Amino acid sequence: MTKSPTHFAIDQNLKDEYREYVLTTLDQIEKMLASDEINQTWTSWDEARRHLHSLKGTGTYYGFPEITALSGALEDLAKQNDLSALPQLRSGLEDIRQIVSL
Repeated sequence: MTKSPTHFAIDQNLKDEYREYVLTTLDQIEKMLASDEINQTWTSWDEARRHLHSLKGTGTYYGFPEITALSGALEDLAKQNDLSALPQLRSGLEDIRQIVSL
């Protein structure tokens, strides 16, 4: 008889703290993508990618696998350094905001 994998419940306080972290991170990314600097240098793209990578790496652990998947897709999109991707990135960030607001 095989045992099922051990699952652990994420403490609600940790989930709440993670939600706050995600919302703060989203605000930072949105600020970077809205800055005039993004039109002149790629620094904001790099910072946005770094934040998205962090969200991708932590979402599933805190019980939000959708954040992991979506952040990964947005990270790939941001790697293009293409201003035409901004609407998709902003839409994806709003989707993540909706996920943590549920």
